[in-house]
Amino acid sequence: MRLLFQHLCRVIEFGEQNRMSVQSVAIVFGPTLLRPETEEASMPMTMVFQNQVVELILQQCHDIFPPH
Repeated sequence: MRLLFQHLCRVIEFGEQNRMSVQSVAIVFGPTLLRPETEEASMPMTMVFQNQVVELILQQCHDIFPPH
């Protein structure tokens, strides 16, 4: 997880060139990284929470996964 999020943070650092903001990366990776065990009627709300969690991890990446 650490390596993946560090890589995604590097992608975000070049957001001006690649058009990948924190929100964009969270939208793309949120459903993959935090897939629920079962699909429910509240799936759209679940996706919002997934994206918010991934966005938070990306914003705090250096604190959560400090470099060695």
